Amino acid sequence: MIEEIDSLQKAKMVFFAKPHVGLVKHIAGITLDEAKERIRGVLEDLQTGEYKVIEEAGEEVDKRADVIAYLVYKNSKLKLWITITEHGDVGCVIEARVYHEMDESAEADEYLSLLSRIIDDRV
Repeated sequence: MIEEIDSLQKAKMVFFAKPHVGLVKHIAGITLDEAKERIRGVLEDLQTGEYKVIEEAGEEVDKRADVIAYLVYKNSKLKLWITITEHGDVGCVIEARVYHEMDESAEADEYLSLLSRIIDDRV
């Protein structure tokens, strides 16, 4: 499943209008590369398993990387999409969305809370 997502456009198509919970964090004084490494550490701490980093060069001023992961949390199959955007020398914005089936919203909320705590500890 994760193999089929090889571009930002495909990710947008796969996740369009799907139920999800999310968060946004602003991290000052960090580069995109530093943020990606820290997010990789977060995913390893959470034993996420398989994930993919998608980077597309564009004409935008800001640098961006997207991390897509499929995971199982308390027997719920969740999908994680983290977008990291670097804003010049100001720092990075990390957006995390946990996609879920309608009957798995409690697990998605719980996983997002856990993810948020670990991001705060690592980043």
